[in-house]
Amino acid sequence: ARPAYKITTSAPGSDLAGETAAALAAASIVLKSADSSYAATLLTHAKQLFNFANTHRGIYSQSISDAAGFYSSSSYADELVWAAVWLYKATKDNTYLTQAESLYQEGNLQNSNGGFDWDTKTSAVEILMSQISSNSIHKTKAKSYLDYMVNNQQKTPKGLLYIDQWGTLRHACNVAYLLLQASRLGIGDSTSYTKMAKSQMDYALGSTGFSYVIGVGSKYPTHAQ
Repeated sequence: ARPAYKITTSAPGSDLAGETAAALAAASIVLKSADSSYAATLLTHAKQLFNFANTHRGIYSQSISDAAGFYSSSSYADELVWAAVWLYKATKDNTYLTQAESLYQEGNLQNSNGGFDWDTKTSAVEILMSQISSNSIHKTKAKSYLDYMVNNQQKTPKGLLYIDQWGTLRHACNVAYLLLQASRLGIGDSTSYTKMAKSQMDYALGSTGFSYVIGVGSKYPTHAQ
């Protein structure tokens, strides 16, 4: 049996609770028209988790030491903003937008590097904030990160964005998603952003001769490592 762990008021994990709050809030938006009762339940728990994360501050991997060797979190600041933004989108309650802006400043996200993965939500925060905030810094930060991805980020010989040796494809697909969202918002050059996003998704689906999605194309993974 695998051991189970938990975060508490005395062993907090604002990053973990904030990320979960964001996921539940986002899911409530998706499910609201199909199952309003369940969506409301998700939103209630999202609010509770955000309040817990914001009140009891701490990094989860410092509270759960066994996790540190596998997924060591660098910060909880971005997850708190991430959660507040999704709660605003789900509720339209300006309190959450105000909290998002305040937490953004408190966490010094305006001076942080970009990125979007399990540990870092910074660039995704900039995209979402660009949708709902009048502060132009969010579009500026999003454009700066994505322009770098398109024009300067290292690529493999066949064109895949090479951001990290671990989970290279997931990083590339995350960037592709941000590029498409930015393009819809009028951030950056829509043509180059869309072209880059498509090239990354095409790569994942087999444009270079090997598909990384099982069942897609004629050649794809057939055995677990």
